Amino acid sequence: MAQAPIDRRLELLREVMSRERLAACIFPCTDPHTNTDIADHWKSLEWMSGFSGNVGTAVVTMTAAALWTDGHNMAKAKEQLQGTEYQVMCIDAPGTLAMVRWMGREIEASRHPYSDWSEVAIDGTCWPFGKVKQLINELRRENGITLRTNFDALRHLWTDRPPIPTNLIVRLSENLTEEPVHVHLERIRKALRTQHADGMLVAASKDIGWALNLYDGNSSIQAVRAAYLLISSRSATLFADRTRMSPDVLDYLKAEGVTVNDYAVVGTGLKNYFEYNILMDPEEANYSLYYLLKQYKPPTGHITQIIEEPSPVAALR
Repeated sequence: MAQAPIDRRLELLREVMSRERLAACIFPCTDPHTNTDIADHWKSLEWMSGFSGNVGTAVVTMTAAALWTDGHNMAKAKEQLQGTEYQVMCIDAPGTLAMVRWMGREIEASRHPYSDWSEVAIDGTCWPFGKVKQLINELRRENGITLRTNFDALRHLWTDRPPIPTNLIVRLSENLTEEPVHVHLERIRKALRTQHADGMLVAASKDIGWALNLYDGNSSIQAVRAAYLLISSRSATLFADRTRMSPDVLDYLKAEGVTVNDYAVVGTGLKNYFEYNILMDPEEANYSLYYLLKQYKPPTGHITQIIEEPSPVAALR
């Protein structure tokens, strides 16, 4: 990561916020796939604050900055943020001001000369949609603050940002495979039918690794990062760049009835989804994909209904 001082990064961020007329930006410790082991590309919290813990959320307003973490990470946060303007908040401690209340207070205190600025920005690709819906409601109660969900602030600032993971996706050895892929997919479809769902978007990396008997070549666990799996009643598509897979892996997936498409076109895949409904887990599927499908008006007139329920995959693996 670039080593520019944190205060300089805050200064640059506020220049962007000023141009966009934003009252605050929020940076979570997450990626689009709810991983705890986050690839460098999505370490926005660490780049923006210097904090490298595995639990945390930072908020930057035009006049203040704060980071919330848990008790296990407090000592690290205080050490790593020492000398910056960040306030460190312990989410476990009684009396700690909640993030939204803190934002409301700070935004109100800095109304002048930003009197009409009441929009907070996040990158919706890195937030589960259930949390975003909750955040929208909480902000609305704080003097009508609104949430902009399509703003990746670091796209303007992080000039040497690492790429989205491109490491190889590898097939699990047959002696480690309990069941073939097509059996896993049928088990998932059977579980979905009990939830009255025709299909689902699998976003969690571990669930994709289990479903397809694949793993990320640079990971110590069975998971496929930077990938989505779209399952319908009659098909399955893995959205992950084909360059990450050998011809053997591609042939293997094809034989198991799995199509491969690029990671970047998962939104198009959702638009082309043909079933009556689809399950999306509020704690796993990110807000940007949820909102895209929610707002999409297909030319056929058929609108896919979203079932907002927990994914059945974790219980199956």
